[in-house]
Amino acid sequence: VLLGMAAAQLSRLGLRDVMESLCAYAWCRLPQCGGRDVAELTSAAVKLGCEDKRFFSFVASFCHDHPHAFACLRDVALVAAPLLHRLPGQGHQGHHHAHQGSHHGSGGSGGG
Repeated sequence: VLLGMAAAQLSRLGLRDVMESLCAYAWCRLPQCGGRDVAELTSAAVKLGCEDKRFFSFVASFCHDHPHAFACLRDVALVAAPLLHRLPGQGHQGHHHAHQGSHHGSGGSGGG
């Protein structure tokens, strides 16, 4: 899969609209990708200001479900930095995700 290489090139060229389309195409195909491709896609999407929540949600799921897909620490850092940039505390979009992923609602293992 050459999605990561395409994303890196789009980032260099500043083609946000094409990157948005690539994110829309790639989100459901992430499990077929390697860690490097997912990292490149994520990094480029954040650099270009893409706002595809579904894509970023699936990136986070990929990282959780396929931790061994990342061959080196560089790939981990490449995907982690953009995800951290989008997490709660960034101001605009991250605040909404803070409430969705909150640890307050499990209710199954309260104190006792």
